Amino acid sequence: MSNSIEINEDGILIRELSIENSELVAYLEEFEDPEDALENLIEIALDVRSRFMTDLETQTVKDAVDEAIENIREIYEGITKEMKDELEKLVDPENGPVITALNSATGENLKKLLNPEPVPGQADLSPIARLRSLLNEEINNLSEDINLIKTKLGLVGQARRTPSDGVDFEGQVDWEIQKLAKIFGDSAESTGAIAEIGNAKKGDTRVTLNLDDTNGHTVSIIWESKTDKEFKSQARENPKAKDDLIRKTLNETMNLRGANVGIFVLDSSGLDLNSQPAWKEYEGNKLLLVLDTFNPEAEILRVAYLWARWKAKSSLGKIEMVIDSDGIENVIKQLVLKLSDLRKIKLQHTAAKEAINASSNLVGKFHDQTKILMNELAGMVSVKIEDVPDFEDN
Repeated sequence: MSNSIEINEDGILIRELSIENSELVAYLEEFEDPEDALENLIEIALDVRSRFMTDLETQTVKDAVDEAIENIREIYEGITKEMKDELEKLVDPENGPVITALNSATGENLKKLLNPEPVPGQADLSPIARLRSLLNEEINNLSEDINLIKTKLGLVGQARRTPSDGVDFEGQVDWEIQKLAKIFGDSAESTGAIAEIGNAKKGDTRVTLNLDDTNGHTVSIIWESKTDKEFKSQARENPKAKDDLIRKTLNETMNLRGANVGIFVLDSSGLDLNSQPAWKEYEGNKLLLVLDTFNPEAEILRVAYLWARWKAKSSLGKIEMVIDSDGIENVIKQLVLKLSDLRKIKLQHTAAKEAINASSNLVGKFHDQTKILMNELAGMVSVKIEDVPDFEDN
């Protein structure tokens, strides 16, 4: 045992120990009590050694586990490859034991059983061909029933119009307004291409009411039709028309064209028609209509035209003619409610029409796919299906 260090169960006694280390000297000089500092330094060294040994043991165990897992993976991959190779040999379409056994047991009869097509010169059909014939018969009957339903509903020959047919949304709306203006003797002018102050061209159709109906006063209605996305919310759920932008546009258009009433007609594409009303009034003399993109509802336009004439006349204040404002307003409200019901019926009708068209398309696709699937089934037995003799020949 060293004379400088004495170790017992109570601890360690250092009497005369000389350590030549300049870094240790510099470190201990920083403390008032060098003995406490040295004791702390020894404890730190022991803690570091303990942690190092623990990490080393952990890494050793981890390396052993990783090695075992890698060995297991190699064995598994080897077994999997062997099984795959043996399975491929088993089901080989040319020389595999399965196809060999089938050929030995059935020969050409298996081809006959799976042949989906009638064989020339053979009266009897194979079971698969008979099944296919029955399926085709049922499909044809279903197609006839669907076509009969479509005819009764008036869906045949009534494809939706598109802009490529020559008349766009704005043109259809303007055409309806022109017809209504003739009925009332009003003047309808297409102003979409006519520039006003500042070269602005807002407003598609300006209707000036019949002077006989206004006691000689000039009263006009401006119609603005749009399909632009900027007037529609791009929300993922329940997209609606942008009321603030539409109201602002109507105010600018009315001021530009000197109109008493403004109507904004927006197409329904991209809007949630279950939450977006077809009729919405602003500030008493402005109105938003949301109509079908390809077939704007003429009924809603007629009611809107009556509403606009009434509001335009009301803007004159008290005139000699007597106007039953309350009666007109009640009738307009009733008409709007009826038009709301009409939209619901139209949405349901559209859904029914789309379902019937989808069923008809499905029937056609099913008819085509039947033959493909049957050919694939027969092809599983032989790459090439040749004409085969009658069953009795075997």
